[in-house]
Amino acid sequence: MGKTCLILAACFFCTVLGPAVPSKADPIELECVLTAEDVGNGYEYTIPGIGTFTVNGRDGETLSAAVFSLEDGCEAELFRDGYEADFNDGVILENGSYELRIYKAGAEQGGYGVFHFTVENSYGDMASYDRENVVQVSNPEMELSYSAETGQFTYTLPDGEYFRSTVPFGGWAGIRAQVETSRSMNVYRVLKDGEPQDFSEGLVFTQPGSYRITMWDNELGLNGDTSYRIDYCFVLYSSRPQNVSHINAPMGFEVESVSWNGVPLGTADPSFAHLELDGTYEITFLAPEAGARWSMGLTRDTTAPALWFSEDISGGRAEDYLDFTPSDPDCQIDILWNGQQAEAYGSRLAMDGRYVITVTDQAGNSREYDFTLRKGFSIWSGYMIIIPVLLAAAAGGTILYWRRHMRVL
Repeated sequence: MGKTCLILAACFFCTVLGPAVPSKADPIELECVLTAEDVGNGYEYTIPGIGTFTVNGRDGETLSAAVFSLEDGCEAELFRDGYEADFNDGVILENGSYELRIYKAGAEQGGYGVFHFTVENSYGDMASYDRENVVQVSNPEMELSYSAETGQFTYTLPDGEYFRSTVPFGGWAGIRAQVETSRSMNVYRVLKDGEPQDFSEGLVFTQPGSYRITMWDNELGLNGDTSYRIDYCFVLYSSRPQNVSHINAPMGFEVESVSWNGVPLGTADPSFAHLELDGTYEITFLAPEAGARWSMGLTRDTTAPALWFSEDISGGRAEDYLDFTPSDPDCQIDILWNGQQAEAYGSRLAMDGRYVITVTDQAGNSREYDFTLRKGFSIWSGYMIIIPVLLAAAAGGTILYWRRHMRVL
C-alpha cells in the first residue's frame, strides 16, 4: 500500500512539475511577415518555418469580409473576441475582433503566426449561401454625376454602390488623380503601365502613366445575385506626351471643341479628338446627361532634338576637337565612347575614339550620332606604322635585359 502511494505521488509530480511540452495552447508566437503587396486578390504573408498565407487586407485592418487562403502544409485556429470561432473555409463575415493563429500542419511543438483583424458590416453566415448562383458583370452601365464644388465625378452602379474620382472614366489629366469608393466597394488591384502598384496609403496618384484600378462590388453575393467588376482606367500624362495621334472621349462624354495653337478645329467624330500636327492642343469634352465638362491641354511633339557640332560629322569622322550644342536645353544626352558609358564635362569632345551619342527630349523623341574622332595623325600615315614598331622594339629590349639580369632569391 505504501509503495503504491509513492508510485502515484511520483506520477502526480512528474505530470504536474515535469518539463512543459509546447502545444497549440501555449506555443511561441511568431511574426507574420508581409512578402507581397499584390498577389491578385490581396496580400501575401510568410511565417518563418511554418508557411505562407494570403488575405484581402493588412494586419490590424478593419474589413467588411475577411478572405484567407492557406498554402498546403498549414492549418489555422480562429478566435473572435477572445473565443474560439469557426474558420468557415477561409471566409469570415461576422462582426468582431479576430485573431488568426496559423500552425505547421501536424506539428504539436514549435511556434505559430498571429494575424489580427476586425470585421464590420458583415452579412451573416456565408456557409449557408450558395455563391454558385451569383452572376458576375464586368463594367456595367453606371450613372454619371459631377460636383462642381468638389471637382469629382461619381459613377453609381445598379445596386447603388459607387466610386468617385477627380478624373473621369477614361480621361486624361496632367497633374494628379484621387479616387474614393463607397464602403462596400473593394479595390483589388492597381496597375500603372501594366505593373502592380502599392495602394495601401490611399488612392492618390501623381506619377505619369496609364492606370487601371480593378474594383469588385458584391463579390461574395451577399447583396443579391449579381456581382459587379469595374476596371476604372485613366491616364496621367507629362506636359509633352510623345506621338499622341488621338484622345478618346471619357465614358459618358463627347468631344465639344478642339483648338490647335489657339486656332479652333472641327470635330468630325465626337468620340475622339484627332491630333494630326505637332503643337499645343486644348480639348473640351461634354457629358450631356450629367451636365459636366472636362478640359485638357497638351503639346504634341514628335520632332527629335538635334546636336549642332563645330565640325561636319556626316561622313562619320572628325579630325579636331568637337564642340556641340543641343537644340533643346532640357534634353538628355547619353554618350558611349569606345563602347563604354561616358560623360561629357562641358560641351567639348577631346578624346580620340568612336562615339555613339543619343539625345532625347522630354517627350521621348531621340536622335543618334555615330562617328569617330581622330585628332592626331591619319590612320594611313607612315607615322602610325613606325610608332608601333618602335614601341615593339623597345619592349623587346626591355624583356631581354631582364632575362639576362634575373636572379632567383
